[in-house]
Amino acid sequence: MMQEPLTSQFQVLEQLLVRRTLPARAAQSLEALRAAHARWRQRESAAGGDQNACLGLVGLHATTAATVLHLEEGGGNPLVAPLLAVAQAASALAAEDALRSSRARRRAGPTLSTLDALKEHLRRVGHARSVSLVGISGTLNTEGVDFRGASFDAVTLVGGQLDTARFDEARFARTKFDECSLEGASFRGATFDQVGLRGCKLGSSRWSGASLVRVDFRDANMRDVDFRDARLALDPNLEGARLVGVRFRAAQLRGAILAGQDLTGAHFEACNLTGAVMDGARLDDTVWTGATLGRASLRRVTGARVKAGRADLRGAEVTGTKLVELDAPTLCARQARFTSTDLTGCKLQDADFEDATLEKVVFTRGDLRAARVSRARLQACSFIDARLSFADFSAASATECLFVGAMLEGMKLDRMSEVKNQWSGT
Repeated sequence: MMQEPLTSQFQVLEQLLVRRTLPARAAQSLEALRAAHARWRQRESAAGGDQNACLGLVGLHATTAATVLHLEEGGGNPLVAPLLAVAQAASALAAEDALRSSRARRRAGPTLSTLDALKEHLRRVGHARSVSLVGISGTLNTEGVDFRGASFDAVTLVGGQLDTARFDEARFARTKFDECSLEGASFRGATFDQVGLRGCKLGSSRWSGASLVRVDFRDANMRDVDFRDARLALDPNLEGARLVGVRFRAAQLRGAILAGQDLTGAHFEACNLTGAVMDGARLDDTVWTGATLGRASLRRVTGARVKAGRADLRGAEVTGTKLVELDAPTLCARQARFTSTDLTGCKLQDADFEDATLEKVVFTRGDLRAARVSRARLQACSFIDARLSFADFSAASATECLFVGAMLEGMKLDRMSEVKNQWSGT
């Protein structure tokens, strides 16, 4: 299954809307579109959770905004195409959800309410496809069992062995898997609402097309789990989870507690990690392309070969951090605070540090061509041998900074205040 298209198209649209003034009618439609999209992401609606109703509103408001812009501005507005793409993605997703619901109704199997009844069914039939499990509790050891299309309601399974089980298109509500082993399991197209997977072993499990709302992954082992085509909403709990090699894309992970985590090889592309706490995390070979990390806490973070192009760190706190060879062109770090941070060899072309505070930051041998550092406050920073061609330092204040050996061609320094800086650039 392809990457969840509606969220991707919506993010493209939001990027195009930055610093753009719109006609009143178009702005009103866009606000309604944002509200409808937020309700869909939260899996809530006035009609008792009817997601097709939310998707219908997303499509309606996107089409309305596109029409208004096309008519009022005489065609050619660059926002029209992405708005129509959002509407098309919402329509396709609604059709997919409707088809899934229809298939589930057609395949409804028996209802089982005790663990013994489930074991007897498995002994007699050999699988548990499309069964409805209600209120079952206990321990189940059935590796590789087939639960495709099954329904789990208020089920509690503790400490069982369910490795390589197939839960494709299953539905989970108010269900707990406590310290179960689910390594290599398949959850493709499954839906989760208020589900606990605390302490579970989920290594190499597959979640393509899954929908997850209010899911608790605390202390779970999620090594090499791939969520890239899954839809995660309402900020799953990742505290204490082991996330080496995990892959997220466009997931809602606001306020995630990732302190002290080893995130080596993890991917968080286009994820929303606003307010995340990542103090002491290890980020070697991680990917944060297009991620939102506004107001995040990154104290004593270490990492090499981190990729964070187009990431948004507005208002973030970065202290005592070492990110050698950070690759983050067009990074947005407005109003962020960097203290005692080593960014040696960084690639920050076109990065935005406007109004940021930079104290004892090492940009040595970094590439900051065309970066915007205007109105920033710099104290004891090192730009030794850095590439600063066409960088904008206008109205910035710099004290005791080193620019020795830096490339300064076309650098904007108007209204910059400086005290005891050392210059010997080319």
